[in-house]
Amino acid sequence: MTRLPIDQRRRQLVRAALVVATREGLDRTTMRAIAAEADVALGVLHYCFTDKAEILRAVAEHIHTAGLDVALAAAGHQPPDRLVASVVEAYVAMVVVAPRQYQLELELAMASLRDPELAGLAADRQTTKLANARSVLDAVADGVGLVWTVPVDVLARRLTLETDGAVLAWLIDRDDEALATALHDTAGRLRALGRPAPRP
Repeated sequence: MTRLPIDQRRRQLVRAALVVATREGLDRTTMRAIAAEADVALGVLHYCFTDKAEILRAVAEHIHTAGLDVALAAAGHQPPDRLVASVVEAYVAMVVVAPRQYQLELELAMASLRDPELAGLAADRQTTKLANARSVLDAVADGVGLVWTVPVDVLARRLTLETDGAVLAWLIDRDDEALATALHDTAGRLRALGRPAPRP
């Protein structure tokens, strides 16, 4: 087994945990299964993470970070007239390509409401998703050249709620077109709540 710096090893183990959890489900995601997937000794996993709850929290954070990175990348390389549509399309593509990852994210949030070891994960998820939504809204405002006429925290909550609802519906019916339509509709209504930013 190759020796790695602990940060790099933790990232490797989080990726392994994500693979196991999306393939097997939360109930079968054990420390032993994660170690086997990563091809490391169980002691290495315990050295990097205290327990299953800690590594699952890291998995949830990884999913959120990946989603934000994709959205911000889409916002950063488009002309203003295509920016909002590009962000939506990038997010839709990400969900469609990795459905089990988004199912897992929802399962983790629901499990945390019952499992004392995961307590707080749902609240952390909401805090993170709201922060990510604010980052995307700021990027859109900067890219399109507008200011929001509604407090950005209000818009972030609306965006989060409608996005979660659209993704949950897609996980049930797998209707790609309906998912894209719903998210474009949300983006369009949010876009209408901005006005052109004053010129310097």
